[in-house]
Amino acid sequence: MEIRDIEKSPGKIYISNHESHLDPPAVSLACSHPLYYIAKKEMKYVPFIGWYIWLTGMIFIDRKNKTKSQESIKIAGEKVKSGKNVISFAEGTRSKTGELMPFKKGAFRMAKTHGLDIVPIGILGSRDILAAGSLRIHAGKTLKVNIGEVRQAEDHADLTLDELSKLTREKVKELIEELKRK
Repeated sequence: MEIRDIEKSPGKIYISNHESHLDPPAVSLACSHPLYYIAKKEMKYVPFIGWYIWLTGMIFIDRKNKTKSQESIKIAGEKVKSGKNVISFAEGTRSKTGELMPFKKGAFRMAKTHGLDIVPIGILGSRDILAAGSLRIHAGKTLKVNIGEVRQAEDHADLTLDELSKLTREKVKELIEELKRK
């Protein structure tokens, strides 16, 4: 795995693409500080992984209930304001094709509401190792994580949710393209 980390200062929201179930542990290994994940509530019931997420204080989100979803985003924002680093796989699900899908707005709403710095992350290769919907692991492949530069809250304070989402998505796309050239 190839990684590039940023400074250890806490209180940021990390935004990443999502190719595989390998992405959360890969990003955790790439960062030198703990990350709190925003995971769909269904993950709570997955043996071992869900239990780990629950026991370590990660944030579950009910994507089918707007009120509960917004409550989860508020909790995540409070964690970041208290110094924790939160990561959102902003596509909302794993890409089955490897193409970067549109980003959901929850993480960006949290960033704007709480005045949070954003750190884009590009992941490449995890889908080749463990594709969405498959349990077959393909050995000998490379998984790469590229952690981008911090975007300070004041730099995106005047952007709309759509503008911030598109801007961050483009940065994630650039980080992925950079990995393809290596």
